[in-house]
Amino acid sequence: AIAGVFVHREFASPVNIPHVDVASVQPEYKADWTNYVAQGTRIGREDALVTLVEFSDYQCPACARFQTTVSAMHKQFGDQVEVVIVHFPLPMHRFAERAEQAADCAAQHGMFACVSPGFFGKQDSLGIKSWASYASEAGVVDIAAFDACARKKPDSLGKVLIGSRLAVQLKLRATPTILLNGWQFSAPPREDMLTKAISALLAGKKPFGSGS
Repeated sequence: AIAGVFVHREFASPVNIPHVDVASVQPEYKADWTNYVAQGTRIGREDALVTLVEFSDYQCPACARFQTTVSAMHKQFGDQVEVVIVHFPLPMHRFAERAEQAADCAAQHGMFACVSPGFFGKQDSLGIKSWASYASEAGVVDIAAFDACARKKPDSLGKVLIGSRLAVQLKLRATPTILLNGWQFSAPPREDMLTKAISALLAGKKPFGSGS
């Protein structure tokens, strides 16, 4: 149903997408952005001053590349910034929904932040390597319970399908789609742009033109 509503594209596909100079495009402020946070899974402190919301797909190459920027952000700002992952599996990615279901199962064991990087880091193994092996490598203790959960069909009330419905509602067309305290970028921001924006927010300043 989701695939029939709109045509997805990835920022990772240069054949279909024109070059976007993110430094020249003004991010758009979404006043209701805090409503998106509840639909995702948090990594970091809930009382962090800055929240980065990422609509993401584990089989999306651009999403995997963006994790380098996220890692650099964590090194520089630590727990001053939290990341919220909203699942947005693209229809053309055969194993994305299952990977995100498995990540959601890891979250139930308090291990989302440990399992999630493994999916991004080993995209070429998705669908080949068992979900349980990803979990075991990440340190999940109750592998049997995790595996039983990962094998289930995604629940209509679970975060995987909720995230997908939210993406459709917001008319999102690409992964990763990034919001920083409500500022939605037209393409994944470069590290320097993201650093500048976060620094402004931590200083109590507006990172871009109008908005809150």
